[in-house]
Amino acid sequence: VRKERRDRKADAVHRHRALLHQVRRQLLRDRERKDPVLRQVAAVHHGGGAVHVPLDHVAAQGNLARLDLLDGRFADGFDRWVWRWREPETWRRALPLPEWDGTPLEGRGLAVWAEQGAGDEIMLASALGDVIAEAARVVVECDGRLVPLFARSFPGAAFVPRAEPPSAALTAAGVDVQCALGDLCRWRRRAAEAFRPARAYLRADPAAVQAMRGRLARLGPGPKIG
Repeated sequence: VRKERRDRKADAVHRHRALLHQVRRQLLRDRERKDPVLRQVAAVHHGGGAVHVPLDHVAAQGNLARLDLLDGRFADGFDRWVWRWREPETWRRALPLPEWDGTPLEGRGLAVWAEQGAGDEIMLASALGDVIAEAARVVVECDGRLVPLFARSFPGAAFVPRAEPPSAALTAAGVDVQCALGDLCRWRRRAAEAFRPARAYLRADPAAVQAMRGRLARLGPGPKIG
C-alpha cells in the first residue's frame, strides 16, 4: 500500500512538472514573436543565464514575474508582479489611504480590495489569514458573490461587495492603510516556507453540505459521479 501511495505521489509530481514546462513554453509564445525584448526573455529563460530587461518594459517585467513564480522564486516574482499596475487597462481601486508597505500591522487597520476575477480572489485569499492575525482591523472588498463564503471562512475580517462608489467601510475610522488582494503575497509569501503547512482556508456552508449529503444518500449505495 505504501509503495502504491509513493508511486501515485511521484506520478502526480511528474505530471505537475510537465504542466509547468508546458506553461513556460506557451507563456511568451505569441508576444515574443513581435517583441525583441520578449524574445530575449524567452531565449535566456529557456537556455539559462541572466537577462537584462529595460526598466520601462512593462510586458517583459510581467512575464518575468510569471516565470519567477512558476520556478518558485517568489520574492522576485511578487516584486515584479507590481508592474501590472503600469498596464493602462489594469483596474485599480483609488482610496485616500497610504499603501501598505509590508511593515507590521499591529495596532493598524487594513483595507484590502480585490482587482481580479472571482477565481483569482479565491486563490489569493489564502494570504488573508496572515494579515487578519496581525492587524487591529481588516476590511475586504471583493466580488459580491464571494462575500458569504469569505465572511464564513475569515470571521476576523469584515467583507463588503465591490461597488461604485466603494463602501464607506473601506475608509472608516480605524482603517489606516490599503493593499490590493493580489499584493498581499508580496509581503507575506516571499518564500516557499511561507506557504506551509498547507491548510484549508475556505469553509463550506453547513446547511448546503447537509443538503447535499442527503441528496447523495437518496441515490443509494455505490460511487457517485457528477
